[in-house]
Amino acid sequence: MTEIKQINLEKNMVVYNDFTEVDHNKFLETFENYWDKRIAGTDVNPFDMERFMKRGSSKNLKQLIDGKKAEGFDEASLGKKVDPFLMKIIVFGCIIMIVVVVAFVLLNKLGIITF
Repeated sequence: MTEIKQINLEKNMVVYNDFTEVDHNKFLETFENYWDKRIAGTDVNPFDMERFMKRGSSKNLKQLIDGKKAEGFDEASLGKKVDPFLMKIIVFGCIIMIVVVVAFVLLNKLGIITF
């Protein structure tokens, strides 16, 4: 792992042991490229990560990312049709309920069951 060798606060530059230099713009570009297409839906901005890491534990960041994934899944599932097998089960269940209600009303009118 590369360790930080020097930090230049005037130029906002960080120099590592392998003499690579990273400024603020390069960090943002690398960070955005890393998260590109990794989270469905809205991307996590560096501001979100900074805010959650400053205020508490990494659990907050994990919850944020899980929420973003769930939002992306909901967006992706919008507009999809219901599975044909599931649709058959729903229709079959509705037909059975209608038959049961009609039979119950008929038996009640004939006086076989009363309540």
